[in-house]
Amino acid sequence: MKFEATADQIRTLVRLAELSGEHVSSRGRGALTRRLPQPVLDRYDALLEAHRNPPIATIERGTCSGCHVRLPTMVEYKILHTLGLYTCPHCKRMVYARELLGAPAAQDAERGAPRS
Repeated sequence: MKFEATADQIRTLVRLAELSGEHVSSRGRGALTRRLPQPVLDRYDALLEAHRNPPIATIERGTCSGCHVRLPTMVEYKILHTLGLYTCPHCKRMVYARELLGAPAAQDAERGAPRS
């Protein structure tokens, strides 16, 4: 299963997962969740309720970094070649390819630069 998501939305989910272990105010969580489409947020919350922590994982050397089980070749290929969130067939976490997110520092610098 694939969820359409932009690189910024995936980065927001990763940040949300990083903060889930810390005490975060509902206002702080709300600021992050407003950036996410409702189906993605619903899936994220369902994974948290199912004690899949973190609910989002990256692919590392063909394996899900959440459960450390090798992904089927076709799933691995799709994850590595198409930006989006996929479901690990083993642990059901949302999985993405870090390589497809690009360099956030460079993108942030571009945003701050004046446009001509």
